[in-house]
Amino acid sequence: MSESREMPQEIEGIASPFSPDQGPEITEEERISSHPMGEDEEDFLRGQEPLEFTGTESMPKVPGGQIQSGLNNWMSGVPDSTNLKDMTIPGTHQTCAQEDDTAFGLGRCQGQSLEWQLNNGVRFIDIRCYLRYPFGVIFEIFHGSIDQHLTFSDVLNVCKGFLSRNPSETILMLLSEERSNYPNDFRRTFNDWYLKHLGWESLFYDLNNTSRIPDLGEVRNKIVLFSNQPYLDMGLNFGSGLFDTQNDWNGPSLDRKKNAVQQQLYKAMNASPPRQEMYINYTSATGPGLSRTPWGFAKELNPWTLAKINESGHGRRYGVILMDWVDRPNGLTSGGYVNMMSTLALCNPLTDIPRTNSIRYRGADSQDHLLKGGDVFLLYWMSEANDGYYQNNVFYPVGLWEGKDMSGKKKATKEDVVQFRFNAHHPYLDSGSLQGVPLEYRVGNSSWRTPMQRKGAEYYFAATGDNTMRSIERAYLYGDPHVTRFALRMDIVGKGDSWISADHYTTSIRMRDTEGRRAYLVAVHYGDTPGDPFGSKTVFEPISRQEMLGPVRTKEVEHWTRSTTGAGSWTKMDTGPSWRTEYTPAIASYNGSLHAVFCDSENKLMWTSYNGTSWTTPQQIRDFRSQAQPALAVWQNKLFCAHLGMDDPSVYVNYYAKYDNYQDWHEAQRTPLTSFTGPALVALSDGLNVVAPRLLSLSPTRIYIYRVGGDGNLWGTETAVLDVQNFFPKTVRSPAACYTGERLRMALTETDDEILIGTLLDKGTWDHRSTQGESWHWRTDSGPAMTTDGSKMWLAHRGGAGYIHVSEGTPTPDGTSTSWGAVSTIHQVSKDAPALTLHNNTLHLMLLAS
Repeated sequence: MSESREMPQEIEGIASPFSPDQGPEITEEERISSHPMGEDEEDFLRGQEPLEFTGTESMPKVPGGQIQSGLNNWMSGVPDSTNLKDMTIPGTHQTCAQEDDTAFGLGRCQGQSLEWQLNNGVRFIDIRCYLRYPFGVIFEIFHGSIDQHLTFSDVLNVCKGFLSRNPSETILMLLSEERSNYPNDFRRTFNDWYLKHLGWESLFYDLNNTSRIPDLGEVRNKIVLFSNQPYLDMGLNFGSGLFDTQNDWNGPSLDRKKNAVQQQLYKAMNASPPRQEMYINYTSATGPGLSRTPWGFAKELNPWTLAKINESGHGRRYGVILMDWVDRPNGLTSGGYVNMMSTLALCNPLTDIPRTNSIRYRGADSQDHLLKGGDVFLLYWMSEANDGYYQNNVFYPVGLWEGKDMSGKKKATKEDVVQFRFNAHHPYLDSGSLQGVPLEYRVGNSSWRTPMQRKGAEYYFAATGDNTMRSIERAYLYGDPHVTRFALRMDIVGKGDSWISADHYTTSIRMRDTEGRRAYLVAVHYGDTPGDPFGSKTVFEPISRQEMLGPVRTKEVEHWTRSTTGAGSWTKMDTGPSWRTEYTPAIASYNGSLHAVFCDSENKLMWTSYNGTSWTTPQQIRDFRSQAQPALAVWQNKLFCAHLGMDDPSVYVNYYAKYDNYQDWHEAQRTPLTSFTGPALVALSDGLNVVAPRLLSLSPTRIYIYRVGGDGNLWGTETAVLDVQNFFPKTVRSPAACYTGERLRMALTETDDEILIGTLLDKGTWDHRSTQGESWHWRTDSGPAMTTDGSKMWLAHRGGAGYIHVSEGTPTPDGTSTSWGAVSTIHQVSKDAPALTLHNNTLHLMLLAS
């Protein structure tokens, strides 16, 4: 389905829709008046003498784009029964207008390509087609008189590729004639040439439907056609009673345009589902005359619109919002589009695909709910002490001691309990989005304030004091299955950084620099609205750890297999495990069987094996327990297991051996490595390596490696992972590692959710290969998994919609980097990171299904 820009008038099998007597005779004045850009701008674009240009804004330089996890398939979390008019849908005005020629910014409306836009959340696209008369039967993409060097088939091919990779999505396409004015020929070309002759009709949702806006489930993997020109006579027309459109584009003042956008937002959010109309809201504009370009409006309107939506709340529906320069929602900078698109996507009735590392609060129903930026909550604090006043394993509501210090209370009332909020408009709060965010407090109906550090006998978390707690320097989230425990290290003006501590003096909560003394904190919110943390409650008492965090929620394990040849397809094993686990299991091939180690509902470390027919009954490995996912590796004909301790953050390693009529798990060796997440374990010819982010007071996320050699009992000293640019890779999630191409490889999820691949070079340094900007760009909110056959390797990760993606890589001839190729996907939502290994020349993968 391709086309040339130079087509003959007659093509075998189809007559050209053009002939000298076809199409209306139009004057230049009629053509200009019908053009959506207006007379002044159109005169300029066609090369006439421009009006005086008084604008001072310049267009930004545009870096290469990148795909953000979850934005490529955010509709997968929206129920099928949701009608399109009851959704919030991000879109772009003049979607393909990237070329400007000599128009001084008037011709360019977007900084990124159509493919980038779709991959990063845009679902409504505005396609303008020029029917060049009398040369051929193709649509060329233009903005005014500016050629965008694309054809309509180019656009359709991008849409087809995107939908084939993301079948949960739909694309809403507004198709318009641009520059030319041959309505009958335009309709015939679209119908006879594109739909019938080139066969594009199958890509579109029912084109005969002109009177009903469909549900999302009807249009997944399809393009829904929209038109603002009645002669097209197919698809949904903007001129019908189905739409309410705001498009004040022609020379409004900035204040007038903002008011128009705001009024349309209010109309959409106040129309209760099921709505009678689809609300269309253009934030784009230009003029008056040539004084303000599309970029001039976008740099003001984009951040302003996002702020208005954040003020109004994420639970509303705002209709279709069409923007210029969609990659620049922060205005002058290229950052922020993840927040913009995530905010718009999360305004929809998403099903609960939980993020394993975002804060969830305890509600009045004793269930967990997603905490968003700006939500007001009560902070509960757990002491490390058991001193007659505080008991450990109990959470206390935070109030004030003598009006000075934050204090854990045995009983608090609405009048003296402290209310808190994270002052940022984030749709979810993970460790990345919390960094740099102010924590604010108030008591009663007083104004919001920033907490202080007070110096007394100790340093305290206080309401009054000497030094301002400017913002959160670092947040650590524990990933609990119920309400999320978190710890906060505060950036304190003039005093460096300190943790809100689990220690106290009298009843005042201390501030401590020691990592190991950080407090367990949880958020509690009893009200029905984001600003009311109380609900009907007037008294707040301590809550036990078990009641607060809830019982461990184990998940069903699914076992999938796939050939190692090519992309292939994954098959779910009928003889799947019958056991459930809290964390991702570890799997490895040893002595002819597939082995798995996992944590049960009591955190016991359990072991089982699979002989190709069934799994053995799981049995506990000695009396070991763990607070994170374990790791397995085979070395010197022994099966080694590494796990994080239950009561301390040390990594332990022990092994199972089956030889000389002896088989058992040996006692564990405690390594010098302390961590807060599950380790990776990888065998080399000369030693066994345990890899994990080390728990340090200054930098808790740096990766360290410990190696054991000889008899497996002597652990060497730590080695920090340092790359050739003196960059220390950081992570808060379990890393993965394998030995292939005669080099040690490592994969980790950085703090911005990007997967980074590292290769150990000579002399102990690492070459890190960021996936950013590459065709094999991955992002995940959990840890990756790796396996190898010695010459190739496979990497698995959990994508934004929860699906598991597996990529195949081959080391380059010099072994220092990897060429990534085929990608396969398991279309089953996983609740956490996958496990991956190679057994009997077959890939085996485990995921946590429910």
